[in-house]
Amino acid sequence: MRRFLVLTTVLTIACEDKDHCAEYVDYMCECYADDPSYDCDEQRAIYEEATLDQQNECAVELDSQQQQDQENGTGCESGDTGSV
Repeated sequence: MRRFLVLTTVLTIACEDKDHCAEYVDYMCECYADDPSYDCDEQRAIYEEATLDQQNECAVELDSQQQQDQENGTGCESGDTGSV
């Protein structure tokens, strides 16, 4: 099931013109702002001009993080990562 989700995510990425890395960083910065191990400025700099491979990785990481947060009942109420 997880492989299907990842494959679906990657295929969806190929058809969209979104900045998935910006969505991922925004989600993480909003939901984990108190986590000292996550440096928002550093992450924004890393993904400023993300390659297609990085965009794919970000989309998968975002979906995975949101799923993990939902399963654990943690994270944040954000979920509004569709607007960039």
